[in-house]
Amino acid sequence: MKKERSNLSELSKYQQSVIDSFQGQISSIGNTVGTLDKLSKIDKELLKKYSKVYFLNENYVPTKLVQVEEAYVFKQNGGNLLIHADVWPFLKKLLDDARSSGIELLIASAFRSFSTQASLKSEYKIIYGAGTANQFSADQGYSEHQLGTSIDFTTLDAGGYFKIPDRPRLSMAER
Repeated sequence: MKKERSNLSELSKYQQSVIDSFQGQISSIGNTVGTLDKLSKIDKELLKKYSKVYFLNENYVPTKLVQVEEAYVFKQNGGNLLIHADVWPFLKKLLDDARSSGIELLIASAFRSFSTQASLKSEYKIIYGAGTANQFSADQGYSEHQLGTSIDFTTLDAGGYFKIPDRPRLSMAER
């Protein structure tokens, strides 16, 4: 009887591990489906210009860039930040909604050229090492900053600093 119970217990543990494995696979599939759903709704023009396979060359600059209003810019980083014109209305609404809730988000970085991204990535590799830099910074030609669709936020309290856990603070101006 003890041996039978032991066998049943082992069988039960094995079946539970199979179930857990299936749940992990189902979760992974669900995440993939969610990603594919998002990609299917993204601007087709941007997808043609940007992916992990095809990169943006050093001459690519979006044709529809607009200047971010100075009131939303972290002053110490300069005031000439550009964003894709199609993104700006949504970003402005987000910033205004944050302010009306008592949170003053500021933009520390927006559009970056191919060469600016290359310089930043080189600096990050020197400061943090290539492995760590690759975890938080895209190579030139693969950065959504070059599309004009990505920004870096800061607050006055943060002082415009970007912090990698367990690493020194790097000012946005140094980025």
